[in-house]
Amino acid sequence: MAFGDESPAAAGGADLESARIFSVVARLGNVRAAASELGMSQSTVSRRIAAMEESFGAKLFVRSSEGVNLTDVGRSVMQITDGLESAARRLKTVSDSVKRKTVVTISGSDGIGGYWIPICLAGFSEQNPGITVQVKCGDVGRLADVARAEADIDITYSLPRDGDSCVIGHGTMPFQLFASKDYAEKHGLPETLEQVLDHPVAALESYFLRGVGDGHWNAFADLLARHPRVTYRVNSALALGFAIRSGWGIGPQPAMVAMTEHSMVPIPRSVYSSVVKFWLVMHRDTKDNPAPRAIADWIKRRFIKGTAGLAEFTVSPDIL
Repeated sequence: MAFGDESPAAAGGADLESARIFSVVARLGNVRAAASELGMSQSTVSRRIAAMEESFGAKLFVRSSEGVNLTDVGRSVMQITDGLESAARRLKTVSDSVKRKTVVTISGSDGIGGYWIPICLAGFSEQNPGITVQVKCGDVGRLADVARAEADIDITYSLPRDGDSCVIGHGTMPFQLFASKDYAEKHGLPETLEQVLDHPVAALESYFLRGVGDGHWNAFADLLARHPRVTYRVNSALALGFAIRSGWGIGPQPAMVAMTEHSMVPIPRSVYSSVVKFWLVMHRDTKDNPAPRAIADWIKRRFIKGTAGLAEFTVSPDIL
């Protein structure tokens, strides 16, 4: 098989870059797809593979109607090059982090990014004027890929499983029911969870799912399934907060809302209370970079002092 028509002599042999290209072609089983992922021309990829084959004196791939398949020699090479893509991503993560210098990207849900982070990081910019905090809000439960430099710090409700993610701390956020002051004055408040059926309810989509949080979470999810008046159903924590404040009904909010939103009335936690776990995640190769570290240390101090409000937070002692 000849991958390219031009002489491969100038393209290099079994160098690291060619090995990385080989690894992508082997993983995808298609030269065109590999070229697209690598951002190279198909002819360049073919020449690099041809140069490797010339240096080995053996074919690494054979063509098929669906793409390319590894030969026995190719499979032996793949065992050696298997970790190169991961290493290249880690190098890119470090490079991108250094290039950003003073821009630190934090990812989280819109409730985290639009509500929790501004409160928790209040005063940070005054003491760290050279650092820009960039917040990326995503869907609840979505993990940002810190290994691909999608974020410097990911605040997530799902415990990461990959080896490159480093948990720098974990916390629990308690929730309880709230209503607007106007609503409470006009309609009163429930005294038991069952009495919530007598009130209109506003809720996040995730509240309809069992097993997301502890405490009364599952009981409330079951209640929502049979509730006659779910007046506002949304996938945005910020939108839910505005809906409750605007009188759409009662609904769960972080307990810290009692400290920050004086137009909302907390309903006793004996009626409903739940706890949601969250994790702060960084890449192991960039967790000690000065700017992201400054934010991580700030979060650590804020939670330990309790000034972020009604949440428990534990810092991994070997990390921070």
